[in-house]
Amino acid sequence: MFWLQGAVSFAIWILYGIGLRCRTERTVARVESWSRNTRAAVGAACLILSGVLLLAGLAALRTLAGPQPSDGLETVPWIAVTLLGITFVELQVLGATIMVSLAKPTSVSKRGPGASNPWRGSRWRTIATYREGHWISKRKDRRR
Repeated sequence: MFWLQGAVSFAIWILYGIGLRCRTERTVARVESWSRNTRAAVGAACLILSGVLLLAGLAALRTLAGPQPSDGLETVPWIAVTLLGITFVELQVLGATIMVSLAKPTSVSKRGPGASNPWRGSRWRTIATYREGHWISKRKDRRR
């Protein structure tokens, strides 16, 4: 009975996660209006808080419900474990979505498209380019 309960809870968690995928675009649109620092803090907090809530909830259930018979969990603790798992999945997906939104570029620099080039203004310049199977030098021939 315990394995059947676990399998049903697992299936519910997976299906809930798949359902959350449909809401991802709306979540990203809502979250992108936040500042980068807020998104970083909330995203990290969601990822960490989800694990803390899951472990704390399972520990509390174990303490409150006491030892369970070997044939499986009773109905109320089983529903509580399933809801804890759903909360975990929700916060993990939300945190991951927020963190991924940080990786997307938000705006173009005011200095122009080449402003983010780390080699621009540097004394290091490209000296050759590999094109069509051979190297093409960018240096001027200094031989006379």
